[in-house]
Amino acid sequence: MKKLLGILILGLLLTSCSNKEEEVKLLERCANNIFMDNKVFFVLSSRSEREMITRRELQQKLTTSNAYRKSFAYCENLLQESPVTFKEAYSDKY
Repeated sequence: MKKLLGILILGLLLTSCSNKEEEVKLLERCANNIFMDNKVFFVLSSRSEREMITRRELQQKLTTSNAYRKSFAYCENLLQESPVTFKEAYSDKY
């Protein structure tokens, strides 16, 4: 019985970790789109400069670009407001 409980808890932990990783990927995809479209936060940089920023690792994007950080925070709010719609919109199913 203890082994079964341990396996169940381990399974739940692994599932929650993979969900967080998936959410971060979706948030990054959302932030990249908003940052590239330049519709929410008007950035003075050119499109090619924004493309270079979006190719970086997430940590680097968040620390070097204030506009990207704002885009990411905006996407976090969208996810919080309507998680199902957000996940469907930014999943890579299509």
